[in-house]
Amino acid sequence: NKAAEGGAIYFSAGSSGSISGNGSVSFENNSATHGAGIYAAGTVSISGNGHVIFSGNEAQKGSAIYAASGSLVDIYDNNGDVKFTNNEISTGDTSTGAIHLCSGATLKLRDNVAVVFESGTNGKCVLYGESGSFAHLSGNKTVTISLNETMQTSIIQTAGTVYLHDNIGNVELNNNSALQASGAVFTLNGSSALLSVCGNRGSITAAGNYATEAGGVIRAESG
Repeated sequence: NKAAEGGAIYFSAGSSGSISGNGSVSFENNSATHGAGIYAAGTVSISGNGHVIFSGNEAQKGSAIYAASGSLVDIYDNNGDVKFTNNEISTGDTSTGAIHLCSGATLKLRDNVAVVFESGTNGKCVLYGESGSFAHLSGNKTVTISLNETMQTSIIQTAGTVYLHDNIGNVELNNNSALQASGAVFTLNGSSALLSVCGNRGSITAAGNYATEAGGVIRAESG
């Protein structure tokens, strides 16, 4: 599937939609300028499914999900993996990723069996958040951010807020590489950026990560 905005699905401002109760849901091999898998300007919920897979999508910004200002993307209570893998950015822009959250956008990944970010996005980050964006990963049985390789960015880069809260099982941040960059897993851009990791019941591991500059796992920048 191919479109200028929302290669597979487009939700306009003020709209709402739900994808629920399916055996599995896949967004694969879609292309767009923004949001090859999903372009959300309204409210989107994806819940009660089996596996939810975003794979092989390509866009200039947000190859899996592009969440516009004021939007909510809520992915919860899915009984299989929620997985982001091999989604590509079609330009050299490092200020975007497989998931792009505009200012005022909210992403919730909560109460799923597993959330998995792996196998990178052709040297770009997996999740990019503008100032004033919110990403909440909570209540999941496992969270895995592994085997990603980026060039001039981190796996998760935000000027907004990222919460890793109250996940039930392990949080694994392993074997990620930031080539020509700092902070293999997280970069916090500016004084308003916030990363909060608390209340997780399982182990938190960060092993085998590599950055050519500062911060093998986390880099925080001021200003």
